[in-house]
Amino acid sequence: MGAFTRLEAKFGKAAIPGLLRWVALLQGVMFIITMMRGAEVIDFLALDPPRILQGQVWRILSFVCVPPTTNFIFIIFAVFFLWFVSDGLERAWRPFGVNLYFFATVFCLVLASFIRYFIQGTPPGSQDIAPEFVVIASLVMAFACLYPEVEILLFGIIPLKMKWIGYLDAGFLGLMLLSGAWIEVPLALIPFFVAFVPSFFRSASQRAQTASRKAGYERRQLSKTDAFHRCSRCGATDQEEPDLEFRVTQDGEDLCLRCIEVGKAPP
Repeated sequence: MGAFTRLEAKFGKAAIPGLLRWVALLQGVMFIITMMRGAEVIDFLALDPPRILQGQVWRILSFVCVPPTTNFIFIIFAVFFLWFVSDGLERAWRPFGVNLYFFATVFCLVLASFIRYFIQGTPPGSQDIAPEFVVIASLVMAFACLYPEVEILLFGIIPLKMKWIGYLDAGFLGLMLLSGAWIEVPLALIPFFVAFVPSFFRSASQRAQTASRKAGYERRQLSKTDAFHRCSRCGATDQEEPDLEFRVTQDGEDLCLRCIEVGKAPP
């Protein structure tokens, strides 16, 4: 029994079914409240280590509910897309797996924000880092690894395979890394690497083994058609003429009996 199976057996009942659906809905609700009340709502939810240390502990989780856009059309697509990702991840990992991956990513990101605060004395926002995007990007990349060939209509118009969306999110994270998120991005992606790097190496090893077995099979098939005897004069083989006899001369030359009899070569 693997570590994940043991954890699921012990804590699986505590998992929240449809967790990412709730996150998507809360992002939609927060978008509406933000449109009504203004940007102070975002400030109330943001991941901010100094305020967390002052007792505003809800910020440890509330930052994932920050809407990813201020555009009404885009927020609709964002909510439905995260809902779609939620269903796909739960089919592959079951609710406990999704909960474990999500909360591990959030924990790593919160830890990174505190590391930055204790090193630099600045919260993530001061570095133009969107921690909520890092979490969502990690989820989308996980979905893309599980379902790379699944095609969606981006914004309801553009057909695009999930693997390309995963690459796109990875590219955005790379830009964030270069622009200052040198703590947040690597730490937040630890659950992603734990979940997929071992399977990547297993798949690569299996592909190498499959290629090796295929090459061996082809060599064996080829050897079945190779001739044991091939006359060095007329080119006849024992495969082409199984009734023809062959002799090997003292010089090591392979000759057919027909060439020997007609005097083309000494016996």
